[in-house]
Amino acid sequence: MIPTHRHADGGYYRLYATGISGKDEVTGEWLDGVLYQCIVDGKVRWTSASRWADRFVSVNPNLVTERIEELKDDQDDIVGSFQFTVEEVDDIRFMLIKAGPQTNHKMSAEQLSYVRRVLGAMAESITEGLHIRDHDFPDLIGDVSAFHAKFGQEYTGKVRQLPEDLHRFRVGFHEEETHEYRDEYPKLTQAIERGDRRDILTCLENQLDALVDAAWVILGTADLQFGRAAFNEAWRRVVKANMAKVRKDQTTDGDGSLDSGREPTYDIVKPAGWVAPEHRDLVADNAIFDELFGQVETNTFNQDA
Repeated sequence: MIPTHRHADGGYYRLYATGISGKDEVTGEWLDGVLYQCIVDGKVRWTSASRWADRFVSVNPNLVTERIEELKDDQDDIVGSFQFTVEEVDDIRFMLIKAGPQTNHKMSAEQLSYVRRVLGAMAESITEGLHIRDHDFPDLIGDVSAFHAKFGQEYTGKVRQLPEDLHRFRVGFHEEETHEYRDEYPKLTQAIERGDRRDILTCLENQLDALVDAAWVILGTADLQFGRAAFNEAWRRVVKANMAKVRKDQTTDGDGSLDSGREPTYDIVKPAGWVAPEHRDLVADNAIFDELFGQVETNTFNQDA
């Protein structure tokens, strides 16, 4: 059963029928309502139309799939398989579970009981909103992409040139958020000189908010032009390359090749033999080539990876 909606508590449900009258549990009044089916237990429930609109949000059916996971023993033989319903959000999988073994399982009663308890606990954590991620870091561009999808502005095509009006809008947006951070600095300096606790906190709060907003806007532009997969891979490569750099004030390079003109106390520079990250393969399969040449480069990065 593929869910159509997510409840505010994190649970998933399928819309069963609309326009169904029901009795309000609190007032006893007969109201227009909705029937919906729980993904976990399969039960059909009723709620008022107003509660449905207030507490449930639709999910993208293209991101919800059925999946079979196989369990193997030490000899790599399949001893059991379990069927799941999952919603895929970039590298995060929200398990919704039909947690039960398929008929081909070869597990002992003890093994089966253990696996069922583990899967049941995981399913319970999902319904309580305690989602399990592949790592402890937030999926920043995934959050921005979900925001675009919510407002019908998502882009799921190939790498592209942004339309002129959208490019102009995004660049202006970048500058606006950057200026908001910059403009708080003199206010913070003055507040510190006055010893004004309230204004110091206000300025720090505004700078933090401006940085988050600036990151949100930059990531939004990346999502609309390049997509999450290409951006995340480019980010991984840049991280690897940047971690191979050195501090300017700690380098022994004396030939001046590392002189960037920036403050040496804070400057991070490229040592001898440093290799810059390459992203050509990430943009080779693009909408511009398709329009101009009717074909794409070979050996390109897989956007679905």
